[in-house]
Amino acid sequence: MSCLGVYYQLTARFNLILKEKLTNRLFTCGLILIAIQSYSQCSDSTYNSAITKGDRYLSLLLGYNGWTNNFGELGLAINQLNLVGPHPLGWAVFASTEFKLSTSETIIGPKIGVWAGGGVGPVAFGLSTIYYTDLDKGTWRLRPEIGLGLDRFKLVYGYNIALTNENFTKINRDNISLTILLQIKKREAIIK
Repeated sequence: MSCLGVYYQLTARFNLILKEKLTNRLFTCGLILIAIQSYSQCSDSTYNSAITKGDRYLSLLLGYNGWTNNFGELGLAINQLNLVGPHPLGWAVFASTEFKLSTSETIIGPKIGVWAGGGVGPVAFGLSTIYYTDLDKGTWRLRPEIGLGLDRFKLVYGYNIALTNENFTKINRDNISLTILLQIKKREAIIK
């Protein structure tokens, strides 16, 4: 085996170890965020736990999804920000499309999902389903997400679980997602 072949093998092995360690660290950070989110306070007679605000918005969704492959995201969302006592709690339901940011190949992924973020800490949880296709073959994926998020912003780690065609390798298994919602129109309040 040539020196170049050994170099490529060592580089590939190093990249695999680095991704595994990063995935483990992101999972640990997620558990810490859950622990921060779930602390308790003493009850106080002046504390009001009622939901005090619930404005609903139609929003433009802009996003970036990446790990090994980079994808842009564009879509529409319905989102709402509530105040539960003094704590903000937001959620969004969305339909969007991911598209590969590469000129060498076309891959698109129609996507629907939900996410919520806020409470005591800015922790976000989400779940989406995506059908990735290169316009010849495709795969259906389920992506649970955890990370930081509040109101119209989220930065999360997600894991694409193959529901069909596990051999479709032109997408990321692990995923870092940054999403911003730009309000288009205020809708009626759900909770008054």
